[in-house]
Amino acid sequence: MAQLKYIMPEAIEIKRVLRFNEQTSCMKPELHVTVNADAVECDDGKLKSESKNIYLRKLFRSRLADFYRDHPQVLCFCLC
Repeated sequence: MAQLKYIMPEAIEIKRVLRFNEQTSCMKPELHVTVNADAVECDDGKLKSESKNIYLRKLFRSRLADFYRDHPQVLCFCLC
């Protein structure tokens, strides 16, 4: 999660919330992760939501490729 947040910090939002667990009667922490396509500015401000998602995907791939090119020994994304 931290690696994804490092590559695309403005688009990935992580919130820590407490949720009541009825089985244990305790408050348990949860992470809510969202991807906000509106956080990344596009060249054309009139893009549809579908186009924003495609732009976000291309931007993520570009940044990941740049990071790998600059740090080939460090990249350890686990896609398990």
